[in-house]
Amino acid sequence: MLFLKNYLNNKDFRNLLRGFNLYKDLLNNKIIKYTYLHDKQYKNVSIKFHHFNFYHLTGINYKRGSKLYKDLSDNKVNRNLLFYQKYTSWKLESLVHIAQLLNINCVNITESYRGTHLEFSNLIKSKKRILALAIDINSKGYYYCKSLLNLKHTNEYNNLKFYPIINIEVINTKEKE
Repeated sequence: MLFLKNYLNNKDFRNLLRGFNLYKDLLNNKIIKYTYLHDKQYKNVSIKFHHFNFYHLTGINYKRGSKLYKDLSDNKVNRNLLFYQKYTSWKLESLVHIAQLLNINCVNITESYRGTHLEFSNLIKSKKRILALAIDINSKGYYYCKSLLNLKHTNEYNNLKFYPIINIEVINTKEKE
């Protein structure tokens, strides 16, 4: 579905609001540290989440750009400035399930992948094939969000080897926004 100039419908707008509240409460200003077992060796991936990551995860074209998070926080988002991009509905459908990324019983991890449309260092995937978070590493050694994927609409990652996550630690990095 390609809707480059259509405004968000009510369902997608509700998903945006729900996803925003989940992101704000569970992920923003936090480091999520995943420990997983890879060939009998423990490995760690620490993802830093910031307010500026949220805009990219939605797949929305907002005419005020990265101010989407602030506008949602201030309850001043202008719906007339929210437009669809290629995968917006799919991303918003996944966004309302991001709490699964913090449930050790719901996720596993894979290592590097290079595909036709996406390349990443790791992929945190829900075991129920609902969503996945593609991440990459920055020069400071922290991982950042690269893309939020809706797994209901793709089989591209089915053949990857996934490893069990054995611990998830949530670290607050900032008391207030």
